Amino acid sequence: MNWLANVMVCVNARDVPHVAALSTWLGEAGYGRLSDTTGPDTRWGGSEYPSCTVWAGTLTNGSLGEVLDQVRATPWLEPHAVQVLLMESGQYFFRLWMFRDGELRQFAPETPTERDDDFWTEPLL
Repeated sequence: MNWLANVMVCVNARDVPHVAALSTWLGEAGYGRLSDTTGPDTRWGGSEYPSCTVWAGTLTNGSLGEVLDQVRATPWLEPHAVQVLLMESGQYFFRLWMFRDGELRQFAPETPTERDDDFWTEPLL
């Protein structure tokens, strides 16, 4: 399966070891890796250090379901702070996943109302 997705995972600083382990799992599964975009060697706009930790990467040849299953299985210390943003190839929007009531749920958008028919792909889930 030829699959490509841009992924961002936002977590509380206490969960940095868990998002690092998720990145390692992604690499071992052959999907790619995530990189810390908010660490001390990175630069964000503004005069303050960010109050969250964001890891990002482009994943290939994977299964969105398997990636989300791994996010679900991760023993997050602050699950309410975990946000996963996924933008699949051919789409111009990120889908947002968050833990609520103990479940990882997709919040927005399920299906965008605007689309470019030349590049549109239906959501996998």
